Amino acid sequence: MYGVIDIDYINNNSLIQNLIDEPDNVKNNYINRAEAIIFSYINLNQFKQEDWIYNFPEDLKLATLFVVEYLYLNWWTFKQSWIKSEKIGDYSYTLSDQQINKLSEIDMPINIVSILNKYRKKASFYDITIWGYDRQYANQ
Repeated sequence: MYGVIDIDYINNNSLIQNLIDEPDNVKNNYINRAEAIIFSYINLNQFKQEDWIYNFPEDLKLATLFVVEYLYLNWWTFKQSWIKSEKIGDYSYTLSDQQINKLSEIDMPINIVSILNKYRKKASFYDITIWGYDRQYANQ
């Protein structure tokens, strides 16, 4: 079974208390989205030990946490680009015509990309552009 990180990893390693306080299903959604982004950028099979068993290095787990935090802190950026209209009662939404552009180009901070580049193989159709990410580390 693969899954780079889980809810416990977020709870034990994230510095964003609001993310830690989110319900588990919300954290799982962020994990799934982050892993989808990462697996589109790197080749998952390089970590495969046997059928459905994967061994992920610690720095890849950390990069996945950073992507979760990035998505959490910047949720409005993605929501604004994907959703054209939204209705709350009996929830409804209309996707934006520009959603493909946001899905195909993800602005990812350089610290995340530098970790992922070590594991990059020909596996991606997403472009990831680089910019700064001011995550404060616990020992700083």
